[in-house]
Amino acid sequence: MDRSLDFLQSIRTSTSELCSLSTSTNDAIVSDCPGWLGRDVVAHLGRVYASVTAIVESRASGPVDPGEIGVAPSGSGIHEWIAERCADLLSALGRSEEHTSELQSPCNLVCRLLLEKK
Repeated sequence: MDRSLDFLQSIRTSTSELCSLSTSTNDAIVSDCPGWLGRDVVAHLGRVYASVTAIVESRASGPVDPGEIGVAPSGSGIHEWIAERCADLLSALGRSEEHTSELQSPCNLVCRLLLEKK
């Protein structure tokens, strides 16, 4: 199997799990992140995903501020917001893979970076 598809599948699995957790862990304490609640982790990852999406879509070679789309809403709207950030990320990575060779693909680089953070 093409390694890029493995990376995309891993990202799909992780984002699906994150979306599921975002509905039930907002007030849970995250022991691996002192002082953070589940909502803080979801908001942080959503901003990272928005930034990665902006990088891939603009083919930037460095950080890109995603702007307001990277700011999590307060309250229960965070579940829909993170689902949109995850869908946008997967869509951008999928499109980048369709239009570039495997060696040049920003998808491979981004997926490797995201997976190394696990």
